[in-house]
Amino acid sequence: MPCKPLDVSATHHGSMKARILVVDDEQDMVELLSFNLRKHGYDVAVARDGLEALDRRRRLHVEDAGDRQ
Repeated sequence: MPCKPLDVSATHHGSMKARILVVDDEQDMVELLSFNLRKHGYDVAVARDGLEALDRRRRLHVEDAGDRQ
């Protein structure tokens, strides 16, 4: 059964794209997921492991807060 697109309308801020953080230690999986998500209009950030994901999330949160000012 095919997956339905994720409804991110509640998280969209104006014309900003919804951002998804892809976390995986397999580069092929990261590339596959990132390609398909970008193709569907998402802004994609990537991390190779949990620690990098936490750090990336903190930095993305700071960047987003700056964009809203």
